[in-house]
Amino acid sequence: PPDANPLADGLEYFALGGLAPASNQELIAYAFDDNGSELQTLRFRDIATGVDLPDQIDDTYYGLAWANDSRTIFYVRPDDAMRPFQVWRHTLGETEDVLVFHEADERYFVSVGRTRSGRMIVIGAESKLTSESHLLDPDDPTAGLRVVEPRTEGLEYGVDHHISADGTEQLFIVTNADHATNFKVMTASVDAPGRSNWVEFIPHRAEVKVDDVDAFA
Repeated sequence: PPDANPLADGLEYFALGGLAPASNQELIAYAFDDNGSELQTLRFRDIATGVDLPDQIDDTYYGLAWANDSRTIFYVRPDDAMRPFQVWRHTLGETEDVLVFHEADERYFVSVGRTRSGRMIVIGAESKLTSESHLLDPDDPTAGLRVVEPRTEGLEYGVDHHISADGTEQLFIVTNADHATNFKVMTASVDAPGRSNWVEFIPHRAEVKVDDVDAFA
């Protein structure tokens, strides 16, 4: 649009750190760093007019996830050492944000994202050797988090969500559980996501490493 604000005009440095359209496709959240500090400013733009909303959140980090109401968004903050350690919830038009997740262990870095299905928000905490994922329903953004599997030293796993043609929902989990050095893929029910309920989908293979999984329709 002609009245859109050209963000990088006149700046010596500009980096876009995050870009996420809302579910209603009317708003877009974007985060940018204009001084090289890696601290980002989070803003919200009306797609039709190109005009930004008054909401502005300073000192954020990589990671954005909208709830389905297109008014609530989750974002990450770093600590003084630039370790991403908190996830916050912001509601458009409100000035007081809510702390959703805090990671006190300095070995862990925090992330937030929305699954490809759009039916799950995942908050992750990950160290060099261990990971832990928490699930949040985007239809109920103020609800509490549900841990997939509590952290166990040496256990790594990552989660994606899938909805099959008949509406069945399940999680796909890439993990090194049970000495799977090259990782394997497991499935689990959304209602019972813990390790004791994981079912093997792609077994561990000594000659092939599984890096990630994307669950398409």
